[in-house]
Amino acid sequence: MRRQILVLVSSATIGINFLHAQNEAGFNNVNPLSSDQGGIRLKNMSLFMTYYSVAPEAFTGGANGVSLMGDAGVGGSATLAYSRFRERSKLSIVYTPSYVKRLRYSDGSTPNQTLSLNWRRNLTQRWTYTVAASGIDMSLSDALFAPTRFADVVAAPATFEELASAMVAGKFTNNELAAILTGAPVLESPEKMLFYGNRVLSASIITGLSYSRSSRLTFYVNGAANRSQNLKDPNTPATVQPTYLAARTTTESASMGMGYSLSPRTRLGVDFSSSRTTSNLQDAYTSTSNVSLGRTMGVNWFLQIHGGIGVIDELRQYSSLPAGPQYQAGGSIGYKTHAHTFIAAIDRSVSDSYGLGAADSLVGSGAWNWRRPGSSWSMSSNFGQQRLTGTRFGDISTWFATAVFARRVGVHTAVSTQYAYLSNTGLVGGPNWQGSLHTVRVSIVWSPNGGIAQ
Repeated sequence: MRRQILVLVSSATIGINFLHAQNEAGFNNVNPLSSDQGGIRLKNMSLFMTYYSVAPEAFTGGANGVSLMGDAGVGGSATLAYSRFRERSKLSIVYTPSYVKRLRYSDGSTPNQTLSLNWRRNLTQRWTYTVAASGIDMSLSDALFAPTRFADVVAAPATFEELASAMVAGKFTNNELAAILTGAPVLESPEKMLFYGNRVLSASIITGLSYSRSSRLTFYVNGAANRSQNLKDPNTPATVQPTYLAARTTTESASMGMGYSLSPRTRLGVDFSSSRTTSNLQDAYTSTSNVSLGRTMGVNWFLQIHGGIGVIDELRQYSSLPAGPQYQAGGSIGYKTHAHTFIAAIDRSVSDSYGLGAADSLVGSGAWNWRRPGSSWSMSSNFGQQRLTGTRFGDISTWFATAVFARRVGVHTAVSTQYAYLSNTGLVGGPNWQGSLHTVRVSIVWSPNGGIAQ
């Protein structure tokens, strides 16, 4: 095992030096697809090697009690994008396939893929219709390095005015931020894998209609559906397939609300929503109402707070859930300069999004990105914690964090080192599911449009 890791490190070092020594002008014609912002284009390709302190399937309980050691893997990925921007409509599609070849436990070698679609059309000057969809077929070995929504937001090229307008007022003047914030999330966080197992299939769709009564007053109505489930391991006989906490979860929801600008820097919002979550552990409706207030604080800061009530109505009794209204509260804060972008949020809500039968959820998340104009270096981090209270398995607490250091070594080529940490300190399925996972990935990334690809 040590010899394999040494060979990987040596190969990566030689490859980095070779790429750095090449004439970058020779790469200009390598991209077989269009590099224009419109149409199909190749965003980036990468080759990587990864070290896992514990085999990922052991950490998610998928080893059936067998003690597994650390592992290493090699792989690659590519990101293809299609975009079409017209006067009244905007369409973007992003597809990312990848493959991870495990060196010690070859049964853990898996292909992965993600797909996202976002379409927005201005029906008239006042009416706007949106459709967003996403899907993932992913294992934990790759999900550890998948960016969350906040990570994508802080990495997007945008001015402070564009970011604050999108986060505080829900008004989009930046196409990339619009696709991220109005789209269906590809993967909320790698913590999701702890409940569905080492491999997850998930699909989401969101559709909405908004009406701008004036430049200050907007009404909207949305509908959404999500399906997440565990994928069986094709290398394991059906008689010994592990049983995961949530085999499958289906959620349908509808919401409506309004937003009103009290001033150019202050936004007031009111929304109502109802959803039904069905799983092997829960079948219940959740109804909520919230009031939010957002404000741009000076030239670098913005702040948003919200609060309201939520009610859980069980259709079938799986666990003892609280009756009557419960409070909901939360907020977010953002900061941006020419080099730094930071966003953090915390929310307490009733029930949970996984269908585990929790009485309430406390979720905190954040992301930071540093990239100085003209510098060949960039850094970023992404972190989150969630606590589910009152499930039939007791309280569940999970943490995750990532850190990325990247350096451009040519016009089109960059090298990045990523660290990811995932921890489960709850009583999910017994002591075999508790512990922490440390992973390190070194990647060589090639982007036809230049810049530092992370």
